[in-house]
Amino acid sequence: MANGLDTSFEASSGSGGREVVLCAEYDALPAIDHACGHNLIIDFFATSLAAASLGASRAFSELQTPVRVRILGTPAEEVGGGKIAIIRAAAFSGASASIMSHPVTPNSLCTDTEVSGSAALNLVPSIIIRVDFRGRSAHAAAGPWNRLNALDSAVAATFALGGTGPAVFETGGTVPNVIEAGASATRCSAEYLRADDSRRVVGNQAICETFSTVTAMVDRKVLARQERPLVASTDMGNVSPGLPSMHGALAIPAIPGAALHGKQFARAIGGRAEHEAATDCGTEWRCSPSTYSPMIGWLR
Repeated sequence: MANGLDTSFEASSGSGGREVVLCAEYDALPAIDHACGHNLIIDFFATSLAAASLGASRAFSELQTPVRVRILGTPAEEVGGGKIAIIRAAAFSGASASIMSHPVTPNSLCTDTEVSGSAALNLVPSIIIRVDFRGRSAHAAAGPWNRLNALDSAVAATFALGGTGPAVFETGGTVPNVIEAGASATRCSAEYLRADDSRRVVGNQAICETFSTVTAMVDRKVLARQERPLVASTDMGNVSPGLPSMHGALAIPAIPGAALHGKQFARAIGGRAEHEAATDCGTEWRCSPSTYSPMIGWLR
């Protein structure tokens, strides 16, 4: 338990100087398990980066730039905005940078087959609105005319929204009106409960370029900038506005055509090749002091 969450954890190495936080996600999805590949994130951090963080601390010490490295367990990314709760618990207070990497399919980054990842995933924000429909119960046979079926309202709203598509986010303001119309059609009431929003992830340019330079030293090609848009959102976006951050992407050899949150991807991320790719990603941090020297600029 850490930061007020039963499923969060922390581990650190080094002392003094600046602190770099490595975020580790590990939650799964209902019914399709690890179809987002978070098991590879915890594999990547818990195995490779546990050793890598120790090596990084020693390397920075030799460079006379003491750095603390802290691995932070960030649960409930898929549902619940775990990082938002952790931010409120001041888990990032005093940190100088935050870094994480997420598995993706190779073709989601670029057409270059030699690219093994990207340092910058500038993901989109998301707005979550929960709507509670309230009706009135009645006996189904003796007095069905007395009922106000809340489910009818929800179904009507769903059908009404189905024709709008993503354009509703561009025009703005139409979603509440459509839902209220659905509620009014069945004389039910609707209450809107605004959940925590996920903000846009903005990768720190200096960190992303440095990471790309460091990985090139160990013969890995990682893009410093995002080439293809990846339309997804994450609570890491709530970290990046207040703390220089890098949300990278790790390309894994998944089945062609597999997509995040799909059954094919869920099957793919359990393979040996995918786990080796995640482990190799951590190797980038187990380098000599000279490898870490480009990072000194943004850590001072």
